[in-house]
Order: sequence, then structure tokens, then C-alpha cells
Amino acid sequence: TVNISGGMFGESFIFGAAADSASNNIVNISGGTFEEFFICGGAAADSASNNIVNIGGTANLSGAVLFGGYVGSHLSYGTQSAPNTLNIGTNSTMYKGNVFGIAGFDVINFESINWEKDDGNDDGVIEVYYLELNDTKVTVGNVRVAGNTTLAAGDDMTLIQANAMLTSNSASSASANNEILTGQKVTIYKGVAQTVEADVKQSVDKKQIYLEIAGSGSVTVVEDSETNP
Repeated sequence: TVNISGGMFGESFIFGAAADSASNNIVNISGGTFEEFFICGGAAADSASNNIVNIGGTANLSGAVLFGGYVGSHLSYGTQSAPNTLNIGTNSTMYKGNVFGIAGFDVINFESINWEKDDGNDDGVIEVYYLELNDTKVTVGNVRVAGNTTLAAGDDMTLIQANAMLTSNSASSASANNEILTGQKVTIYKGVAQTVEADVKQSVDKKQIYLEIAGSGSVTVVEDSETNP
């Protein structure tokens, strides 16, 4: 396990392991400023799977590239049964910020978010310069909704907004399709008589990953709520 909670880092890299096979490694980033810096869950010669990168706190990752796995000279994915996972924030605190690059993750998990309906001026929970996906599962652990909020079918919230998809970089994975795993749902609100769910969706140009409230009609949340406190 690698833990970083502060400091200045530039023009270098950290990784969970460097061997023939890299698995079960954890990199925790809760602070620090990173410029031209690569953070990799697992780097190896033959395979890299079941590695975890956790980001949150006060970390400034606008100059950081986050890789789930890296094998040889290219990005590498695990599997849904042994995934390379990116966890964003904690159960009690949403992490919102800029990241230069995200790639090589089978699962991108937002530990918690504060529901914020898109108003056309928000770049999402995570704004990333470039992004690569490969049937990547996008999940949300805990959703907080402020009291007196109306949740209406069709309302959406951006989780990830990318400037570009990584498709021709020399380090990119040849097999990556830059798509999320379809059919994923997130519970936005659990009331006594009604539950509100949202579908995890991807824009046609693949650059935006967002939640869209499913069903019909609307629900007004009277008091602050959490789906998984």
C-alpha cells in the first residue's frame, strides 16, 4: 500500500507494484499537488488486475494521470471479477476536482456525491482532460440530497466530463472501446413510500458520464437524505 497525504510531486510516477504480475495493490491519495505525474494501481510485465487507487481529501490532481493497470508499455485492464478500481471521495465527503487523465480502470466508483442537477454551467464531479474506458462499470455508493429538493424524471447530473477520449496515444490499450458498462442504476433517494433511481448514461461522443433520473413524475425531498449513510 502506498499512502500520500501531502507534498509537491512532479515529472515522476508511483505505482502499486512492478513485477511480472501486479495485483491487490492499493494507492491512497488524500493530499498533495501533482504535476506531470503518473499514479498507477499496478504496473507489471505480464498482467495487472485487482488494483485500487483511492483519491480524495485535498489532493490537487490537475497534473496527474491515473492508471488502473499498466503492462509492458501499454495500459491494461483487469476484469469485472478482478477489477482495477478507482474510488473517488469517501462515504461522507464528495471529492470534486480536475484530473489530467484517467485510464485502465474496470470500475470507477464515486464513494459519495451531493445531488446537483445540471444547470448547464457545471463541468461535473470530475473534469478530466483525457479519458479511456473499456466497458467500465460506474457506481455511486452514497447519494446525499438536500432538503426541499425536487427530483424529476429526466433531471441529470454529470459525474465525469472529458475533453477528449484516449484513442491514439502510444500508451493506450488497443482493445479499449471507450464505453461504460450499460444497464447500471444508482439509487438517488430512498423514502418510506418511494425510491428514486437514476440510470448511468454516456453521451454520444462518449465524453460525458452522467446520471439521469428514471421513471416519470417527480418527488420533493422534504429533509436532507442519504442513501447509504
